[in-house]
Amino acid sequence: MLEGPIGNGWVEEVKTDDGVKFIARWQYYVADPAQADGRRRESGYHEIGPKVYHGPEDALTSKRKAERRWDQIRDTIMGRSFRLPGVLKAEKTLWWFAEEDEDGFRRRREQRWSGGTPEWFDYITKKIYAKFGETKIKDLKEQHLQAFVNQLADEGYSQSVVKNTRLYIRAILEEAFQLRIIDINPAARLQMPRNTRKPQQQWLELEKYQAIYDGTKSQRDRLMMKILYIGGLRRGELFGLQWRDFDESGVLNIERQILEDLSVGPAKTDGSIAPVVISADIVEELKEWRKWCPNPEPEGWIFSTERKAHINPGHWRRTVLVPAGERVGIVRLNYQMFRRAFATEAHDSGMTDKNTQGQMRHTDPNLARKVYMQTIPASQRQAIEQFSKLVSIKKKSA
Repeated sequence: MLEGPIGNGWVEEVKTDDGVKFIARWQYYVADPAQADGRRRESGYHEIGPKVYHGPEDALTSKRKAERRWDQIRDTIMGRSFRLPGVLKAEKTLWWFAEEDEDGFRRRREQRWSGGTPEWFDYITKKIYAKFGETKIKDLKEQHLQAFVNQLADEGYSQSVVKNTRLYIRAILEEAFQLRIIDINPAARLQMPRNTRKPQQQWLELEKYQAIYDGTKSQRDRLMMKILYIGGLRRGELFGLQWRDFDESGVLNIERQILEDLSVGPAKTDGSIAPVVISADIVEELKEWRKWCPNPEPEGWIFSTERKAHINPGHWRRTVLVPAGERVGIVRLNYQMFRRAFATEAHDSGMTDKNTQGQMRHTDPNLARKVYMQTIPASQRQAIEQFSKLVSIKKKSA
């Protein structure tokens, strides 16, 4: 080898004005045409750390432990490897590990994200980085993390923000723990503060939905609203529907969604990829709409632009939903309000939790229901038909 380190180096215990320190030294060759063999020998050194007399298991209390530390990092320090070992990553900041490290949290997780997850992650971690972004991973302590979560609750942040802050701190540091960068996850036992403010979640009341529906002139827009309200679909699922997903027996097969960046992605979760029951009147309206829609082919979008592209969910909300909501006194009507309305009105109409759960394809926070409740297709279809009729009856009597 013409250039590069010679051997593995060695560790010395050196007395300095600042106390005893462990120093690693090694020799290496560099190219030198002036020499007979075309190279010359140079020396390098690296400060492993100060000697301590008390500390945790990996503290540098002896030369032997310093040698073990050197064994872990020498290839990177001496230039044999460009991969940073865990013991050196522990010296890096939380922000670096979560955002910059090639094996860090974002790089490992972002390919799994869909929908609004990236935007939500950035919103939550902005708060985390403001507090701990420049803190070394090895210096993060449970008591400091818990105090931060408590502080968010004291400042009036919603339950959702506090809960997800706790979740992301724990997840990021769990990734560091699994990669053996830290010995324990200091966020593993963080608790939710008791004084967390519960979010005020609005839903679209049936009477206001009927007023919005009646005041909408477009056949397409009325049908989209109806599917959102009676079908319980998520925003991206509605715009991701293609004609091949429509079964005239009364089913919409959810396979995909339109993401925040307008690309096409899989449905939100594995459980979301499932059939959704629709009422007979929606079936008839879809059959009629197919005669007039821009692209009735199997792979055509059920709700598309004149150029046969899928509709932009944000644009449709701004130009259709928000103005429609304002006409009945709702500020900034959104898709979540339709989904919450389905759950609320369906429950009030007598639909069982089992059928509501099957229709929404959402994980129930109650473990017993999550494990034992199974959707019964016949009863689910009957419940949807009854719910649709109830909406129509209330509309006529209003």
